[in-house]
Amino acid sequence: MLYQQQQQRLYQEVRDEKERVAETGRRQRAEVDALQRKLEDTHANLMASVRNEYEASKAEQDKRHEVCRLNASHSPSCGPLSFDKNKAKYLADFANWHLVNTNEELGGLATVIPLFAKLLWLLLSVQAKIRQLKEQLAIQTVEI
Repeated sequence: MLYQQQQQRLYQEVRDEKERVAETGRRQRAEVDALQRKLEDTHANLMASVRNEYEASKAEQDKRHEVCRLNASHSPSCGPLSFDKNKAKYLADFANWHLVNTNEELGGLATVIPLFAKLLWLLLSVQAKIRQLKEQLAIQTVEI
């Protein structure tokens, strides 16, 4: 009789522990899901702002290039724009600033963003260099 009571008590303790562990797991999964949604939202907002900034700078650059092409002037003001050289760094700095401001909200999950900022900076640097080479090629083609 005493053995059965002890056995039932132990079984009850095991069931209680299983329920507690399952509840902890559900709570942690819910927290991870919420943090992941926050990270996705932050990423989407960051990408939208970077895209808008890029489109605005591209439109400005296209406008300046068209003016230079129409003037057919080879003055330094019509060469590759210094803004192009700094655009990639500006956008990477913005991504890092955004990381600092959102890292606390994301519970430290934003440690991936500096890598993204470096990749973004590299991509934009390469794009700026390609654009610069295309402009030089266009100027050389016009001269020929």
